[in-house]
Amino acid sequence: MKKRIFVFFLLLLSSLSLIWSYDSGNLPPAQVPQEEPRLETKSRQFDPAQIKQLDSVQDFGEPSQPDFSEADSGLFPSSPTFSFPNSPSEGEFEPDPNSTPVLITVDPQAPTSESLQETPTAPAEENGLFDVRDLQSLSEDGPANSFNQRAGTGGPNPVSVGNGTITTPSPSPSPSPEPLLWYTGQSRGYSMLYLMQREAQAVVETELETLLESRVLEPYIGVLADGTFSWNPSLLESAIRRLNDGERALTLVLILSNGSTMRSYASTEIDAPFVHTPPEVFREAIRFDPSTRDEYRQLARRCAPFFELNRRLNPKSRNIAIPMLEDNLDDDSFVAISELAAQSLPVSVEIVRNPCPGCYEENGLFIYGSNVEIHSLEHLQIYPNPRGFSLDGTSFYHPTEQVQRGLPLSQVYETLRDSLSRGIEYFGLWKFERQGIGGGTLQIPSQRTYVPPTAQEQQNEIALLRFGLREVELASNE
Repeated sequence: MKKRIFVFFLLLLSSLSLIWSYDSGNLPPAQVPQEEPRLETKSRQFDPAQIKQLDSVQDFGEPSQPDFSEADSGLFPSSPTFSFPNSPSEGEFEPDPNSTPVLITVDPQAPTSESLQETPTAPAEENGLFDVRDLQSLSEDGPANSFNQRAGTGGPNPVSVGNGTITTPSPSPSPSPEPLLWYTGQSRGYSMLYLMQREAQAVVETELETLLESRVLEPYIGVLADGTFSWNPSLLESAIRRLNDGERALTLVLILSNGSTMRSYASTEIDAPFVHTPPEVFREAIRFDPSTRDEYRQLARRCAPFFELNRRLNPKSRNIAIPMLEDNLDDDSFVAISELAAQSLPVSVEIVRNPCPGCYEENGLFIYGSNVEIHSLEHLQIYPNPRGFSLDGTSFYHPTEQVQRGLPLSQVYETLRDSLSRGIEYFGLWKFERQGIGGGTLQIPSQRTYVPPTAQEQQNEIALLRFGLREVELASNE
């Protein structure tokens, strides 16, 4: 009992002693209340003489909202910040010998302290100022390039966010296309009068493939657009687009009427404008008959969109209109028909004549604007420097063919060489069998058999199309 009373008095005296110490402000050091709980830091002391040096680093003026920077964002958590107790306003600073400046260096590995909660932070799932989606966006879009340049280029960019590190992958550079050899110096290709004929599409497709594979920079096609070989504009549009692909500049020749079939006006079964009109009658009608002139204008006008498309796809592409295939015109009627074509077509279209000297009585030789396309080696004696040359009506054959009509392959090479020396701008290959007249019987186009080239013939013709042209190296776009 006495022991219990003694312990009670000891406890009472201890309590009174604590009360006295609290009133006098003399608490033991271990129990002095801190201003705020601080993040565990490392610090060092500064003597008053060093305070002035810190003045050049830290502005002691009134606190203001800092501008956003990479340091403010938390991207660099180890950057030093300075804190001075009881800092006076700017202009009133007098160092207090008893004040202690504290240099706080934030340990990136330290846990987040409650004292830092005043700084706005991103939600925990975003893991800092930028979430993963933002960082990926920065590395993929326009701003990413400037962000990566600030952080440094060459490989992944480590970015410290909060207490962790997110590595943003640098976008992989696109592989440079392998350069390819292309061929330039003369427009080369095929006289595909039958391009819009459905039954001829096997031939058309293989010839287009051959022309594309040849990588001739200036491909050429010649197409009969009067309806002799049907009228399927989607097929013509597709070919124009394919032959303007990449760096190619297409020489597009559209032939507006069919003089070759007109010469058989009394017997032909082909149904196309003017082919049943005798040439001498047509010569007068195209000059003076309003209905004939208007019908011809309509033929020309429906070709206008294809010429416009060709130039829109590549301003370097060339447009040529031939008023009549192997024409039966005298000089006056050719002037009249050329004027009608020019009035109905875009200004980008050049008018070129395709004369046929001696093919019909009183056929003229006049060259409109000094431009002419010829189809016969003999005509080179009359027109030594034509604008274009086609093997249409002449043909050629490969060594492996059983039926050999036209020029042998060796002579085609010589003709190509000669055309380059004469400055001929475009050259077209053509074969009887591919136009469906290999058997000698001239059937209507829908009933013909169109024979496509073999794989070996395609390779031979790629060599022909490239022959004598200048090689240039361009980046591949195929």
